[in-house]
Amino acid sequence: MMPPNGFSPRRCLPSPSGFPFFPRLRGFLVCAAAAVLLFSCANPSRDDPAVDDTGLPETPLWDTVGSADYVSPRGVSIDEASLSNQATGLEEDWYLDSSFYHVWVKSFSDSDGDGCGDLVGITAKLGYIQDTLGCDAIWLSPIFDCASKGTAPSYNMHGYDTVDYYRINPLFGDESDAADLLAAAHARGMKVIFDFVPNHTSTEHQWFRSSVADRDSDTGGMGSWYLWQNAALPWNPMGSSATWARNASRGQYYYAPFWSGMPDLNYRNLEVREEMKNVARYWLNRGFDGMRIDAVRYLREEPNQWADTAATHQWFAELRSEVVDAYGDLGHPKFMIGEAWINGNRPLLESYFGSAAAPEFEMLFDFDFASRVFYSVLNEEPGFYFEMYAGPKTMAGTGIAAFLSNHDNLSNRPATIYGDPWSLRLASALALLRPAVPFIYYGNEIGQKDAAGYTGEDIRLRYPFDWTSQALQEGDSDSLLAYHRALLSLREEHPALRRGEPTVLMAPSGQTLDVTAYAYALSSAEETLVAVANFGSAAISGTLSLDLSPLGVPAGCTALFGNPEGASVTGNVLTVLNLPGRAIRLYRVDLPTASPASDLCVQENDGSRMYLRGSMNGWAATTPMARVAGETDEIWTVSLALTGGTEYAFKFDSSGAASNWPLDQSWGSP
Repeated sequence: MMPPNGFSPRRCLPSPSGFPFFPRLRGFLVCAAAAVLLFSCANPSRDDPAVDDTGLPETPLWDTVGSADYVSPRGVSIDEASLSNQATGLEEDWYLDSSFYHVWVKSFSDSDGDGCGDLVGITAKLGYIQDTLGCDAIWLSPIFDCASKGTAPSYNMHGYDTVDYYRINPLFGDESDAADLLAAAHARGMKVIFDFVPNHTSTEHQWFRSSVADRDSDTGGMGSWYLWQNAALPWNPMGSSATWARNASRGQYYYAPFWSGMPDLNYRNLEVREEMKNVARYWLNRGFDGMRIDAVRYLREEPNQWADTAATHQWFAELRSEVVDAYGDLGHPKFMIGEAWINGNRPLLESYFGSAAAPEFEMLFDFDFASRVFYSVLNEEPGFYFEMYAGPKTMAGTGIAAFLSNHDNLSNRPATIYGDPWSLRLASALALLRPAVPFIYYGNEIGQKDAAGYTGEDIRLRYPFDWTSQALQEGDSDSLLAYHRALLSLREEHPALRRGEPTVLMAPSGQTLDVTAYAYALSSAEETLVAVANFGSAAISGTLSLDLSPLGVPAGCTALFGNPEGASVTGNVLTVLNLPGRAIRLYRVDLPTASPASDLCVQENDGSRMYLRGSMNGWAATTPMARVAGETDEIWTVSLALTGGTEYAFKFDSSGAASNWPLDQSWGSP
């Protein structure tokens, strides 16, 4: 989540190349900045030049306020009579077996031609999401009415500055459109979760306006629904000191660590706590299957601590027990997944699962994953990825979500980061062939790149879905879309890919694996699978031997993904033949050898390369092309955006070496 202008004080922007930051370095810098300012802020000095001596009552920072008897004007209860459009027949932890498609609503499918995607458009594309791609669940980016809608279709409307939690953004449709989407999805056996933003609202929300007007009272109205102080306190939760903004009408400062246009709600106010629980009930009652919850680390502050507080954990435990779990008791299990943006600190991340006595989130996003994959592929060194491969398994019914990019400045889109198409495919496979719940950001499955001209701005990640490219790939069995479909089919068919326990595999005694190779097994009650990956760009010729004895006695070797002729089992040793660069293969070893499914044994990297050189890239061989297999002629494809009004010259070249091509030796057209 980021403010409309693309700046977020809690998140470092990517480097100009768009590669992820080193997470531990970023965490160190933020922690060091916080340590400098670590002192009590509850009673700032009156000599502080930021103090405004208005004499107005301040919001108590650490005291509980508000009425315990508060009932929301939109109050709803959780009972069968209140429910509609509910999914049926779901297992209690159904989300662990799902594959999610992350839809940026504004940019996915525009049903009415107004330049803005909408809910009706998503309903029309459910067949693409489920049948063509293979995802059975959807995460919708914020759909509630927001302040920063702008007037132009290209405006970066992000939706995290909510102005009404009970109203659908009118550019997306209305509540009946949401109901139709849920009904159509559930009829297909699909699930839909919404983006819930409980930490802050927009300054244009009526709650904030009422809080401004109620400045003379901290016990009635909404005066204490937000944090108001006469001084701009030196709180620094995200590495920025600009966390308090002054409101001229009230004559005080309000706490807004993300952006001055998004003030934090006061979760020491019992009325706020109940109201936000009611928002969750309202939409879960209408059929949503769960919630992605934004910015979970920053809900409630404590003295000298502004993130990851015990008070924050307490509220999410309340939300889980009082709201989410109640639907499971009625036979409609829901779940919530938390955006706890934490790098390099797995215990802190896992703390948001809660405990057996006070459970919190059923699932958490893994913000280490994308950078681990990138550095493993970039350095041709699998250790970056596999040192955190297994993921936390601390509580029953909990899971970790894996993703390569999202709407935020975590990373560029994978097709922008991985110029080599085989590196892109390997990264995609690593996100799907592991026991973590995949979240595929819209467009990544067709290799959509960042929009040009927006380096460092999150709008580059939120441009309209390329339906032209999608249509071309849908008819191509060797396309990136087909590759994703094959991987997602494997996840659906094989329980070990969803819930298997991992085991690292080594070479037989006296032998060593190639330095770029890594192998692991996934074992469940139903099956045992073995994955073998080559992180290197060069092929591993000859044989690669793996010791399967930790898995018991293998019965055979059935190829599920990759070259079906590339492996055999003798005794406890799996021998893999000629593993191409950036390739990954998947085998089942607990059954006698059987014929593989031909549509899943996909083409592998054959070592050939083709590049598009041109004046658009300074005649460098930086634009890789993909070979179309199964054709009599040599057919290669590439897709890139060209700016209008400029003449380009280009030439195809298979050398890949750096050189400058004279214009008169090239061919093409303006």
